[in-house]
Amino acid sequence: RPCRRSWVHEPVFEEGLESFMRVEFYGSISSLFGGGVDLILPTEGETVTRIRQRLADDHDAMEILHVSVRALVNDVIAQEDQLVKPSDSLEFMTPFSGG
Repeated sequence: RPCRRSWVHEPVFEEGLESFMRVEFYGSISSLFGGGVDLILPTEGETVTRIRQRLADDHDAMEILHVSVRALVNDVIAQEDQLVKPSDSLEFMTPFSGG
């Protein structure tokens, strides 16, 4: 039964080989993406590195490739080679400052 991911990280189910997922952004990087974007992923998933590159290319936002931008998969800081599936939550954040 097809459905779309909402901002609360609900699972996505689509028939076929691809599914939508919502990617969220926090910190200064969020202004480049308007807070979040919908992304189509193959059902078998893609690595964090591949998703970063797609986001950089699709949104002309090379800042997402900077080492200071951390990826979180299911609320845990992720390695670049971690596989992300459409049912996972994915967020990118830059360091926060202030007090």
